This record gives sequence, structure tokens and C-alpha cells, in this order.
Amino acid sequence: MNEKNLHCNTRNIKSLENFQSGTRHLENSEIKLAIRDLERAVLYDSTFCDAWSNLAIAHQKAANFEKSYWSAINALVIDSTFSTPWITIGYTFFLSGDYNKSLVSFGHLKNLRPDNPEGYYGSSFVLYSMSTLDKAQQELEIAKEKYQESKIPISNEVKFLEARILFEKSEYSKSRDLLESIYSDYKDDAVANYYLGVCILRTNGDSRDNWRKFILKAKREGYKIDDDINELIK
Repeated sequence: MNEKNLHCNTRNIKSLENFQSGTRHLENSEIKLAIRDLERAVLYDSTFCDAWSNLAIAHQKAANFEKSYWSAINALVIDSTFSTPWITIGYTFFLSGDYNKSLVSFGHLKNLRPDNPEGYYGSSFVLYSMSTLDKAQQELEIAKEKYQESKIPISNEVKFLEARILFEKSEYSKSRDLLESIYSDYKDDAVANYYLGVCILRTNGDSRDNWRKFILKAKREGYKIDDDINELIK
């Protein structure tokens, strides 16, 4: 990571070296090594908020949710306007099953940084998971506006969330268009295959073999198929 991209930086060489190596391990999904080096980084400089922030992400990936939360809090104690720890806390609460606290965390980010699309995207993701679809769609539309205003390309991850919201609202044609546009990135995802297969079936645009192959692929990946769809693919 370029030092110019750091949020608060450090003057401690040992802390910076461990931060850099820990971040490389994190990027390579070597989570235990990442935690080891990032813990060393904050030991050498406890005011290095970037190290605390990345340590929070590493602990989250290791499902150490309490440690993830407190590492992110330590980053925010140093600078409460640092966006990344708020995002990490939001997803940490989500992954631990506390959707309400997750929404509160993303709400804090939206209040602190209303220009940051991630607060709206995170809120949309949680609301979708709670089946609060209209609000999820509203938050996602705001997120897309913020991405465009910031000249940040709309990622396939955002499009996949939009496709799932549309699917659950039975807007199968729009969902299908989005899923087909991103399918190359999600061809091994059970949910994407199932939703695309059902969208093709519901829009009556293709032969039985076309929609059936996606649903069967989802089934092979372990996706639980609805009974009515199971009857159709026999």
C-alpha cells in the first residue's frame, strides 16, 4: 500500500513494515499471518489507525467478530471520520446476526460521510437480507447515484444485489438482464444460477433446456430448490 493512501500513517518503521506485510497477507487471504503482523504493527504504534482497521478486517475474515469490532473501535477512537472501520463494523454485526446494529453502523457512516456510497450499499444489503425490499431498493439507488457522482464504476457486486432485489420483487425480466450481464463473474455461484434459471423460466423466453441447466447447476452446488421448481426439472 502506498503511504500516500494511508489514512493516518505512522512514523514508526517497525509498525509500518509489519502493517505492509500484514496487508499483503490479508490481500492474499493468508489470514493468520495477516493477524500476526497487524497485531505487531499496532503493538509498535497503537495510534496507527490504518493498522487497526486492517486488523479488524482480518479478524472479521477469521470470524473473530468481537476482536474485529474492538479493532475497528480502536481505529475510530483515533479518527471517528475514518470510513473503513464503520464499514467493517457494519458487516461484522451483519455476519454475527445482529442486523439492527449493522444498520445503525451504516447509518453512522451515512451521517458522517453522506458522499460515501458504501454506507447506502451496506444498508441496502442488510435490508435485502431482512426482506425489506422497497427500502433496500431505495438505498441501492442512492448508492448507485453516489458511485456515479464519485466517478466510481458500478461494480458487478452492486449489480448482483440489485438483481436479487428485483428477483424477490418478481421483476424477473429486469433481474434476468442484470444476471446475464454479470454471469461470467458468477457462473459458479449457486444463487446466481438458480435466480437466472427461474428468471428465464418466468419470462418464457427460452427452451426448457436453457433454464433447466442453470437450476440443475445450482442444485449441484447445494442450493435448496423450491418444490414447484423441482417438479418442473424432473
